[in-house]
Amino acid sequence: MAAMPVGSASDGPPVTKSVNLPTNLPARSTIRPEDLLWSSAQDCLKKAQYKEALPKFTEFARQYRNDALFAEALFYQGLCDVRLGQEVQALSLWDQVLKQEMQKKPKSRAWLLTMEQMTIWYGQKGKEEDRKKALKQLLAECPDDPITVRLHVQAAEARLKASDYAGALGFYRAVEGKLTDTDRKNMDLAAVMATKGAKNPRELLTAANESFEKNNVDQAIKLYQTFLKQNPDSPLAAEARTELGWSLYVQGKWQESEALWQDVIRKGSPKDEWVGQSRWHMIQLLMGPAGKPDKAIELCETQAKAFPNDPRGERALFIRAWLYWTQKQWVKARGAFNDLLAAYPANAVDPPVQGYIRDCEQGIRDVSGGGK
Repeated sequence: MAAMPVGSASDGPPVTKSVNLPTNLPARSTIRPEDLLWSSAQDCLKKAQYKEALPKFTEFARQYRNDALFAEALFYQGLCDVRLGQEVQALSLWDQVLKQEMQKKPKSRAWLLTMEQMTIWYGQKGKEEDRKKALKQLLAECPDDPITVRLHVQAAEARLKASDYAGALGFYRAVEGKLTDTDRKNMDLAAVMATKGAKNPRELLTAANESFEKNNVDQAIKLYQTFLKQNPDSPLAAEARTELGWSLYVQGKWQESEALWQDVIRKGSPKDEWVGQSRWHMIQLLMGPAGKPDKAIELCETQAKAFPNDPRGERALFIRAWLYWTQKQWVKARGAFNDLLAAYPANAVDPPVQGYIRDCEQGIRDVSGGGK
């Protein structure tokens, strides 16, 4: 296995993560000088005292080349250099570790930590091919190590953010058996986008609808949002906004839902299918969580006019009458039920409607003083 490339000084330092520091020191009575030096260097590193730790790791590597911790001393030297903004020195030291460990099996902790930092560095510098090679090496040498899994997930998330869904899917699948539930959901999203989403807008929207129907609301929301980002002016955008609004509604994000539905209503024709659906959802919002029945009644009237001789209009007239009934506005409620029966006579024999009408008539009598 060839040594890893180390980049150039002008690229800036990599973003490094905290590392686990060995504490396997022998009892005080048997502590050797190298143990004391190592422990002192580790203490400085834990306290982020990189200036103090660097010469100690350097001295350890100089004096104890045959020690089992020699390669780790080189790694930590490099880590201190990075923290101090000395990237060239760090990359050179990490390259030494990789060369030293090239033929060893299994790979040491020093090799793994160095590969972790080099992989992060490649990602920071946009060196995607080198990053892929590093991840492939990690997968081959340390497939079950949490570092390998985490670096693959980070690479997948970066590709997902860049809308490279096929690339993200590849990284996720490489460690598929070790993913968290959240990572698995992101992998499923990448799979949908790499297949259906890559073909045409209708398939992407269908995939979003299917995700919602399967109660995978988070994924549905991401797919609707992706659709709208990619196809803001599509004839299907009204459908996507309406369904995205409903997905957010079921999560209790009512303000976001309302903004989406209002946008659909404002931009479309009153008789448009998705304008009607958005208007209906607005009615549900106003008569429910928003607690604005008067506004809901107004929209019911609009809905009924937009869809005469239609189940949508019939439902709107019934809800209008029912809302008056809930507020004990008996005269208005009775009039609204009359409107419902005039437009849709079949409701005259519906037992619940008959019951509401009787309540209205009794309420009118009570208010007028004619009740029993």
